[in-house]
Amino acid sequence: MSKSHLKILLVDCTPDHGEAIAQTFASEPGFTVQVAGTLREFRHLVAVPVFQRPSLVIMDLFLPDGSACEILSTPLEEGFFPVLIMVEPGREEGVLGAMQAGAIDYVVKSPWEIANMPHKVRRILREWNLFQERRTAKKIIEQLAFGWQQTFDAIPYPVFLRNVEGVITQCNQATLSFLDKTMEEVAGSYCWEVIHQTAEPIRECPLPAMLRSRQREIMIMPVGDRVFQVAVDPVINNNSDIIGAVHSMEDITERQRTEEFLRQTNERMKAVLDSLNALIYVADMTTYEILFVNKYGREVWGEIEGQICWQVLQSGQNGPCPFCTNDKLLKDDGSPAGVYVWEFQNGKNGQWYDCRDQAIRWRDGRLVRIEIATDITARKVAEEQIRHSQKMDTIGTLAGGIAHDFNNILTPILGFANLAHDDLPPESQTAKDIQQVIYAAGRAKELVKQILTFSRQRAEECQPVQASLLVKEALKLLRSSIPATIAIRDSITAQDQTIMIDPTKLHQVVMNLCTNAYQAMKAKGGSMSVTLEPVVFAEGSLFAQEKVEGEYLRLTVQDTGCGMDKATMERIFEPYFTTKGKEEGTGLGLSVVHGIVHSSKGFVAVQSTLGQGSVFQVIWPIVCQESLQLQQGPAVMSLPRGNNEHILLVDDEPAVLATKERELCALGYTVTSRNCPQEALELFQQSPESFALVLTDYAMPKMDGLTLAQKLLAISPGVKIVLATGFCDVLTAETMAANGIKKLLLKPVLRKDLAVAVRSVLDEQL
Repeated sequence: MSKSHLKILLVDCTPDHGEAIAQTFASEPGFTVQVAGTLREFRHLVAVPVFQRPSLVIMDLFLPDGSACEILSTPLEEGFFPVLIMVEPGREEGVLGAMQAGAIDYVVKSPWEIANMPHKVRRILREWNLFQERRTAKKIIEQLAFGWQQTFDAIPYPVFLRNVEGVITQCNQATLSFLDKTMEEVAGSYCWEVIHQTAEPIRECPLPAMLRSRQREIMIMPVGDRVFQVAVDPVINNNSDIIGAVHSMEDITERQRTEEFLRQTNERMKAVLDSLNALIYVADMTTYEILFVNKYGREVWGEIEGQICWQVLQSGQNGPCPFCTNDKLLKDDGSPAGVYVWEFQNGKNGQWYDCRDQAIRWRDGRLVRIEIATDITARKVAEEQIRHSQKMDTIGTLAGGIAHDFNNILTPILGFANLAHDDLPPESQTAKDIQQVIYAAGRAKELVKQILTFSRQRAEECQPVQASLLVKEALKLLRSSIPATIAIRDSITAQDQTIMIDPTKLHQVVMNLCTNAYQAMKAKGGSMSVTLEPVVFAEGSLFAQEKVEGEYLRLTVQDTGCGMDKATMERIFEPYFTTKGKEEGTGLGLSVVHGIVHSSKGFVAVQSTLGQGSVFQVIWPIVCQESLQLQQGPAVMSLPRGNNEHILLVDDEPAVLATKERELCALGYTVTSRNCPQEALELFQQSPESFALVLTDYAMPKMDGLTLAQKLLAISPGVKIVLATGFCDVLTAETMAANGIKKLLLKPVLRKDLAVAVRSVLDEQL
């Protein structure tokens, strides 16, 4: 019988049951199954040459045209095969007769027996081979009785015959070699005397068990420093009496040592695998049964050995996972293909894993999949945070650049509009129209400020602010503008704690967050909770993936609205991203909040579940201030004018240059303008004392305003410089002081701001 080709003949009177068994064998390599339903079909299928007959017959005990006992009682002379009997539950009464007639074993029909049938068949065929060997040994012994000692001696391991008293009557040459004795010394001696050197039978002898079972008994027995597999077969006379026994002794010392070495190796390997901080498991590549799981896996997933991997390690699967790597682990010829590396997020616990899968041979020779899965969730979160931060920085840089260009457009619009307005009769329609242009340009200026706030490239006028007062004031305004279908609940437990922030920006944060919450509940109503409270973070604490420590003021705005999914949450702080209609929002509200909070050294975090509302939390570090300093609005005053002082004006934008030149001239100054910083530098070098002040743009090609200021300062250390910029994240108070810059103006520069700044610098009222 070839191990790679086992022919099974299945005789089953129930077609569905027979088909189920056949399907079970179909999933096992090396089996060929023929199916019959009656004794007649069986006889037809076995009426073939010996080499074509089945390796094993699986037969119903009761068939439509007879009983399996009819076949068993008349075995074929040649090509005899083992017969496994199947019987329905409750009809086991006929099994004894079948076993006595020659059946090798029986099973009671059940789903478990169907599933286990291939393994049972392999075991039966192994026993059948042993049975055949026994028959061969018997024939040899019969030949010995006729003087065929030469054949007996051909057996490579010790075999001897003994009578019921234990006296050795015959042995082969391998026995004599093992004992290092002659036939005269062995024959006639008790087996325990020559084999074990004892005066009486040993307790471990398998003979008593053989006498009870009347069939072969096998046991493992040490003899000296060797280990043997001892088999004892009965010798039966014509009256069915046991008249002796045949002992065979196969030396399995090396096999035992190999098995022990493998056992110890497996134990050491198990200890190593149990020490690793990763899930390691082995699964059958056909049945998906988990054959091994390490300590880490047991602690996370429980005792899952023996279970199906896709049932216990995943969720929502009705069969093998669609992403299973089994097909990637084998070459075209079916041999292992090496390690396959992949990442995935487990749907059962939400964790991310770095997986390394490989096909290996298991201890029984079958191919299995071993997977080493390391939890990389923390790394994934960090990568996502970095990715999001980089995206926001990129968007901020882009927004800053757009704002810079927009400022250069707004500056001449506002400047020329104001100049034109001044030249018109106040009551004329043209003056009124120009006033609308100035108003629209002012709105555009505020929009640019919002963009710069998001990009954190606009300097904020931060000051100590008692936040509770402004939050309460903002809530009063909200209550009058939000419909009654939305309840507002506030809990302001912060009292005199202060934070560093522009007061108008804090008001803007509260209004934007509450407006966002209101719009999330606009359709169905709900409740909004606003909390302001002091909190203390211990060392090493995290907030929005940022390390925080010490005393903070926390603003929380919670709503019961529609909530957000993960994709929306990833984009809510992007400018112009909105889920609302065109008439409901611009998409700048939350991006402005993000910019304000970060520019005031705070952090913002959001939690949301689709359909269950959202929670926005903002924290700022608390500063120790005894009194609250609220920003006061500028006093109403007339524009300060010049006394014909000479100003050098530098800007690369011709429209901006023309606007500011006219505005300064209208204010009473003498102006020389240049749109090239190098030309302006050369002009200043010719006569530095003739200029009372230099007003220069920052962002210019070839030479920026800061570099120009450094060169001007080198020529004339007392030069007074005013710098105008749309945005710049490198300008600090220290940088400006070191380069002689007395004042910084943020574009677009209004005429009022320009007049005040120039006059204050000239009068040294800094």
